This record gives sequence, C-alpha cells and structure tokens, in this order.
Amino acid sequence: TPDKQLDILDAGCGTGLSASALQPFAAHLTGVDLSPGMVDKARQRGGYDALVVAELTDYLGRHAAQFDLIVSMDTLIYFGDLGTVFRSAATALRPTGYFAFTLEKADTASPGYQLNTNARYSHATAYVTQQLADAGFSIQAMDAAVLRQNDDEPVHGLAVLARRCAVA
Repeated sequence: TPDKQLDILDAGCGTGLSASALQPFAAHLTGVDLSPGMVDKARQRGGYDALVVAELTDYLGRHAAQFDLIVSMDTLIYFGDLGTVFRSAATALRPTGYFAFTLEKADTASPGYQLNTNARYSHATAYVTQQLADAGFSIQAMDAAVLRQNDDEPVHGLAVLARRCAVA
C-alpha cells in the first residue's frame, strides 16, 4: 500500500516517466541520470524531491545506505557487465532494501551478456542471477516481460525484484 514512507532512488530517471508511479510510496524521491537534458525534462515534468546529473555507479557508491528502494527501468540495458552496478546498488541500499529493474533478455545460448545492433545490452537469466547473488541480493521475483515496442516488434526482457541480504 502506498504510504509515503520509503526513500526511493529512480536510477536512470530519464525524462521522469516513473515519478508519478513512485511518488505515492516515497517519503523522498530522488532521480539521477547521466544526461542533463533528460534531467531538465524530468524537472519540468515534476514529482521529484531531488534530481541529480551523475554517472549511476559513481552516484550509488557515494550514497551508502541511503535508500529503501532503487528502481531502474530501461537503464541497465546500457551496461554490459552488471557486477559493478549491482554491488554499487547494494552499497546504496539500507539493509534489506529492494532493487527493482528491467533488462533485455539475451538468447539462452548467451553465456552472460551481449551488445546488440541497437547499441543496448541483453543479459542471460543465469548471468543476472549469479551477479545478483555475488552482490549480496536474493531474488524475490524475476519475470519475463515485454519492455517496449521497437519498430512494431516486442522487446522481450526481464522484470526483476531483488532484496539486499541483511549483513550478519
């Protein structure tokens, strides 16, 4: 239930399309994106308590234990190796915080990840599972999803919810 109690990071906020969906859950909603132009559009759209222009892994690494939830929709497709971003997300989350994200799904023959002709990466399910475990996450849900349409063709991906494992 929406109760405005979470400190949420919209990681790769782009033009701010997710703000309205996240706002009911957020005590504080921060958006971060690499593109100043995208952040300007997100600012015009509204809904964020703070907007930051920064490289994602650097930003996450500098904000230890600040968020209850990190949401990253259609952003990790620009990362091949997910190890660094997953470890950085774990750092930025409070113990038992959640990380929700989408990825384009690689063919099952792919050993890890591949760069596609559209300059986006797709990732194999087994690779994502291993990288999350290595970064200290437990998977709560990993579902096949159609992320968007490209030239009237569905782009198949994964919608993932992972929880940071409490440190003993």
